[in-house]
Amino acid sequence: MKIRLPILLFCLAANTALLGQKLPNLVVFLSDDMGRADSSVYGSPDARTPTMEKLAANGMTFDQAYVASPSCCPNRFSLLTGLMPARHGAHAN
Repeated sequence: MKIRLPILLFCLAANTALLGQKLPNLVVFLSDDMGRADSSVYGSPDARTPTMEKLAANGMTFDQAYVASPSCCPNRFSLLTGLMPARHGAHAN
């Protein structure tokens, strides 16, 4: 299994390169204690986030999200590893 995933990823990347398709750009904002309404993109009258507004105007935003854990550290580990907190072992900040 450890060898199959890199080979699969290489084949997918090579296939995309051969077809001449552009890979999508993805920007993920990771912040501590930031809620949905804490940026002007989602309607906050108090916070001014002009750069995020420009990115949102030229791209795509997601209105629904799921986190693996209510704590920051386990959730960040899950995003970076693709594993649930029970698998990677980070359970507290």
